[in-house]
Amino acid sequence: MEKVSNEKRMEILKAAVDLFSERGFERTTVDEIASRANVGKGTIYLYFENKEQIFIAILEAGIQRIIDRMDEILKESGDFRQRLESMLKEHLQFAEDHREFYQVLIKERLNMKLIGDKDAQNRLLEKHHKTHIQLTEFMQIGIDQNQLRKGDPNIFAFAFSGIVSHFCFHWLTEGKDSCLVEQAPVILDLFYNGAGKKE
Repeated sequence: MEKVSNEKRMEILKAAVDLFSERGFERTTVDEIASRANVGKGTIYLYFENKEQIFIAILEAGIQRIIDRMDEILKESGDFRQRLESMLKEHLQFAEDHREFYQVLIKERLNMKLIGDKDAQNRLLEKHHKTHIQLTEFMQIGIDQNQLRKGDPNIFAFAFSGIVSHFCFHWLTEGKDSCLVEQAPVILDLFYNGAGKKE
């Protein structure tokens, strides 16, 4: 019997990310994932029960990386605006470096509604909620440092993540080779100053 290894599991996930981003979740088959990963179909089932479990594992691993990095940022000290800019640029660079994962995360995550694994859905919702809590805590730091106006840090977190998510979505769907990181100043200006005409 083939030995289970983390390296082989990661190869399967990488192949699945590539295929999901190219063809979409529903049109990708386990046979195609096995072929792309250079393993037998039976090997896939040593690691995952079905295609849905592969999809879930991809999302969980990717979101956990975001959570872990945000934990590090929250422990750092220094000026809020400098830290926010650094965090934003790092996030955008990660999106550029892992375009396939972001295509899966942003364009395919609605497929979770089609997956019957309620425990997995709940785990993913908890992770998404965790990222929002982290960003809310960070916004409170901005308020405490008088870098943001007094207000609800929860709303600020929604506003910031909304702007960033839509920029990433636009970048993905445009299909151009533009540099996403170069949009950081525009995103920060929209967040800090809005779109209103300055008097």
